[in-house]
Order: sequence, then structure tokens, then C-alpha cells
Amino acid sequence: MDNDVIEKLEKIAFHYEKSTGVRCRFVQDLDNVMKRMPMECADMEGCKACHLKAMNHSEVFGGSYIYLCPKDLMFWASPVLKNGVNIGSFIAGPVISVDPEELEIYDKIKDMNIKEISPDVAYSYSRILFMCASFMFSDFNQQLISHESGFDFQSRIVESLRDLKDNKLANGVRSAMLSLATAIKSGNEKTSKDRLSDCISICISNFGVTLSDMKGWAPILVSGMLMGSFEGNSDESSACSEALHTIKAINDSNSDEEILGLLDVQRGNFCKRISSDLMDQGLNPQIIKAIHYMQNNLANPISEFDVAKHVQLSVSHFSRLFNSTCNMSFSKYLNKLRTERAKELLIATDISILEICELTGYEDQSYFTRIFKKYQGMAPNAFRIKTGKFPNQDIEIHN
Repeated sequence: MDNDVIEKLEKIAFHYEKSTGVRCRFVQDLDNVMKRMPMECADMEGCKACHLKAMNHSEVFGGSYIYLCPKDLMFWASPVLKNGVNIGSFIAGPVISVDPEELEIYDKIKDMNIKEISPDVAYSYSRILFMCASFMFSDFNQQLISHESGFDFQSRIVESLRDLKDNKLANGVRSAMLSLATAIKSGNEKTSKDRLSDCISICISNFGVTLSDMKGWAPILVSGMLMGSFEGNSDESSACSEALHTIKAINDSNSDEEILGLLDVQRGNFCKRISSDLMDQGLNPQIIKAIHYMQNNLANPISEFDVAKHVQLSVSHFSRLFNSTCNMSFSKYLNKLRTERAKELLIATDISILEICELTGYEDQSYFTRIFKKYQGMAPNAFRIKTGKFPNQDIEIHN
């Protein structure tokens, strides 16, 4: 392989490692892998087989493969494809995803400064690595490089949000982006449109409204919608392709109206795809409509009668249909939606527990606290103190 190509791939691995704090390397063969692993903990034959399997499976498993080595350390791999041919893989890790003292090799690695993260964070890191691996030889690569000034502006936005992490502006952006991704995840047309409008308003107010400004922050909103699409189990390959096409069109656009239109079209396309997938899975369209109505009105009083009326069913018929489709009662599902929304607000904002109680449709704070603890395992304030991340995602760990 061309030395210039290898140098660029190693540079991607370097920046990934610097930004995540997780060791990353580009490897072409097994010997190359083992030379760069932490040898203090390596079981050479077992480790070789494990990493070889990961390199081979990463392409099969949609470009991202999370796995545990024989010593229960976690890694993830993504293939690098050039003209459809696998020329190597990025491998990131190791990290510790369990209680360190439970590890058989704890005494050997305790001084190695290996990062400890939860599985859901590892999932997010693996998706970022997949995007890095996809970037190198995509047709879009040169187009992105040609808009370097736009990426510089995006970097300044991200840096500003990090510096202002306790500022209400930053909280507002994070909250709006998280709510947008959640609405996309469920294919909710109305809520996603409202949440996208919120995001656009915040970005215009704080990051600028000129064409160059919008070319800087609009791709960030596309990325947020893309993550919602991933969480909604949309086909990742086609979703990524569509998002890249939208970002390219944004960079090529000649007016702010065109950019706003592209964002709304992308939002609508993600929602339609996920709604279609839900129906393909056999979910009743009236139940999907009912769930969207509930999501759109979480801050308001909602009764089973109201929702049944909205989908034009009798209460008894709706109740039976809802229970059989969702495997839980209407009231349990509503509390689940409300406490999930409360989690988003607790993570992304610094508004009071009382305000969150009101925004999620509870009139009594003590009742809200009791319900939140029942569904989330701890009181709202304890949850806010404990976590600084997005809600957990169900992911598959390969062993």
C-alpha cells in the first residue's frame, strides 16, 4: 500500500485516540496488530485469534464490531475499504467495561492507565470509528476537504459548547439536539419538525445567520438526526449515504432557504423510513399514531380516553390493542415515555426538578420523583449527579 495512504490512515487513528482517550491503530495484518497491543496482558495465540476474528467480522457486522478479548478487555474494530476491497482495519481499545477488580489480569494492568467506560459509551465510540474508517476513501472525502473553512467553524462551535458546558446556551443546544434525535428515533413527524425548528432557532441566534455560518452549523444538525436514525434501527449504510448527500448539498447551496429546506427534507426522510420500518415489523399504524400523539403531548394531561379518541377507537378496543402491541399497559407506557423525557432534560439542561416535573406532565413533584425512581432506579437528582451521558442504548457485545 502507498506510504502516503498509510500515513493518512495512521493520522486518523492518532486523532481518534487523542479525542477519545482510547488507544487506536490502523492494522493490515495480524503481526502488526500484536506488535501494538499491550503485551503485558497478551495471550498471544488466543489474542491473535480474537483480533483476527474481529478484523474479519467487522465488515460483516455493518462496519462496526465490538468484542471482548480472552482477558475480558473490550475492543472495537472497523474495516477500511478501498474500491470495495478490505485493505485493513482500525482497532480501538483496550478499555475496561466491568469492575476492574473482577478481571483475571487486574494485577498486570492496574498501572497501565486503561480507560474505564460503560458499554453504551463504547458503542458511541465504535460508531465514530466506523465513520472515520468510511471517510478515507469515500467519494465525498475531497468535497469535505474543499470546505475546510466550514469545518473550522464547526470546530469552533463544538469548542464553545465545551467551554460553556455549564452555560444555559450550551444546555439549550444539547437538550434540543437530544430531543431532535429522540423524535427521529420514533419516526415522529410532528415532534421532529418542532425539535428541528428549536435547534435551528438556537443555532441562528447564537452561531449566526449568514450563508457561511449556516454551512458551518447545519451539518451538525444532520449528524444529530443521523444518530436518531441509528437509534431507530434504520439501515445504517443507506442512512449514512443519505446524510452525506445532504451535507454535500448544504455545502453546495447558494441560499439560507435552500439549507433550511434540505434540513427539513432530511428530517422527513429519516422519519418516513423509520415509520415504514415499524409498519414492516407488524406494528399497528393506529398504535404508532397513538404513541406519536403521546410523545407530542407529554407536558399535558393525557388520558387513555383522549388517545383512543385520537385514533378513532373505543377505549376497550384501544386498551386491548395497545397491551398486545406494546406488551404493557397504557399507563406504564406513558410513564416510561415521560421518565425518558425527564432523563433527557436532566442530562442536557440545568433546569430545576420542579420545572422538569411540569414539562413531563406531572402536577406533583413528590409523585414525579416516586415514578421516576420506580422506572429509572434512582431519584431524579441522584440520576443527574451520577450521569453525564445520553441514555443507554441496547447494544450487542460479541464474545
